[in-house]
Amino acid sequence: TSAGIDEPNDGFLTHTNHYDRDDMRDFERAGDYTSSCTRLDRARELATGGDFTVAGLRELLSDHANGENAICRHGDEPKAVKTVFWCVADVTAGEITYGRGNPCDSEAQVYRF
Repeated sequence: TSAGIDEPNDGFLTHTNHYDRDDMRDFERAGDYTSSCTRLDRARELATGGDFTVAGLRELLSDHANGENAICRHGDEPKAVKTVFWCVADVTAGEITYGRGNPCDSEAQVYRF
């Protein structure tokens, strides 16, 4: 019903699981998005390093800083939130590298189109 265009911040876009745009927040369910905001801040921090290779981006997705609010979430406690898959899309090469489970310990697969 609506859309917004995000512009790159210092040449890159990051995303987690909440609306980061004021004009889209009315579409968000009520809830506590502290973890998502923490992960977004961490992703932005790590992205400033500029290793935009598939390996470098997988390393970013494997980050364990911030405990239960880490980008790579293991969900060890009952009912805890867990990372269930990861992917890095290289649109120039026409490839998506992905894996089931956590990026820090899953087998990478590549889809080429």
